[in-house]
Formats: sequence, structure tokens, C-alpha cells
Amino acid sequence: MGPPGASGAGGGRRVEPSVTWRGLKRYAAATCGRRSPTPSWPPTRRVRSGLGDIAALLCSVGVELLRAGGRTADVAGELRDIAARYGMQARSFVVPTGLFVRVGAGPQGVGGELDFAPVDGPDLRLDQVEALLGLTARMRAERVPFEEATRALRTLRDMPERFSPAAVFSGYALLTVGLGVILHATVPAARRGPRRVEGRRASGCR
Repeated sequence: MGPPGASGAGGGRRVEPSVTWRGLKRYAAATCGRRSPTPSWPPTRRVRSGLGDIAALLCSVGVELLRAGGRTADVAGELRDIAARYGMQARSFVVPTGLFVRVGAGPQGVGGELDFAPVDGPDLRLDQVEALLGLTARMRAERVPFEEATRALRTLRDMPERFSPAAVFSGYALLTVGLGVILHATVPAARRGPRRVEGRRASGCR
């Protein structure tokens, strides 16, 4: 009869390895005694979570900068400067329709956290562009808390339009009338204007 938990091919039992405190101590001593050439790499799970948050934040900022009409090279530089404020190195691949951002890459440029965001939605309005430029200037100058930056981006996207559709239509109407007054300052001139244009076209055809 074999020991408890043991079994052979004929008895239908198998031997399971036993774990002892002495074995655990030996394993811990061997593991802790090893010295890695890059002790800060790879990052721990907690650090990886922070890298993912920063990568997502940089993607959101990059999307808004592209929606504001920024050039791809300028957007990549902005993201690199913002990541430096968080003590991270960021590499980005930016195109007008989306961007990839890698944060916290290793010595050979591998590893870290990679995130992607597509550029969707309409272009930003002038008031939104102003708010975005103010936020990015602050993020380049100081380390803005992650929650505060995310909340500012959400507020920027949800900014209501300053004028109603009726006000916009009235503004375009006034602009059209103003341009017409500049071209034809008097009523007789406005009446003669189309006739002169038609006469010039007829003479040109001859």
C-alpha cells in the first residue's frame, strides 16, 4: 500500500507533489536573489494600469487636436510633451483618421501600453478649439491630474452651441445683405448690376 495521495498505473492513483515551507523559502531566496539588468522593466500590473490610463488620455487629446485641424506632426509633438509631464515617454503614429499611442516602452522600444483611437465626429467649433488649446497648454506646462484632464475633455465635447439655428440663419442672411450692399451701394446700381454682367457676357461671346 502506497502513501496517501500516491497511485500507480495499476492502482489508479498518482503521486502529487507536496509543498513545504522549506521549499517555499528556497524558491523565494532564489527569486529575490536574482538581479535583473533593468530592474524597472517590465512594469508591474499596477504600473501597467497607469500606463494604460495615460495612453487612453493621450489618444483622447490627440483626437480632439485632429478634430481642431491640427497637423499630424504637431499633434505627435504635443502628445510627446504632455507625456513628459507625467514622467513617461510616448511614441505615436498619427494620421488624419486616427492615431496609435504607445506609452512606457522598454529600452528597445517594445512593451509598454499601446492604445488606438479613431477620429470621428464633426470638426470642433471655434469656442471648443479655444478651450482645447487652453487645456493642452496647461498640460504641457504642468502635470494635470488624470481625472481633471478627462473631465475637461468631456466638458469640451459636450459644450452646447453658442447660437441657435434661427440665430445662425439670421446671421447668414445679414451677411449676404451686407455683401450685396458693399457690391451695389444704391438701388439703381443693384438693378443695373445684373444687366451689366449680362451685357459683358454677350460682348465676350461675340
